[in-house]
Amino acid sequence: MEITGYRIQDSRFGRALIAIREDEIAAECNGINIFPGKC
Repeated sequence: MEITGYRIQDSRFGRALIAIREDEIAAECNGINIFPGKC
C-alpha cells in the first residue's frame, strides 16, 4: 500500500493534487486545472 501511495504522489497527477492542496491560485497560474482535482 505504501508503494502505491508513493507512486501516485510521484506521478504527474499526484504532483497536481499536492500543488492544489498547497496553493490553488498558484497551481492554476501554472496551468493546472483545479476543478477535476477538487471532486
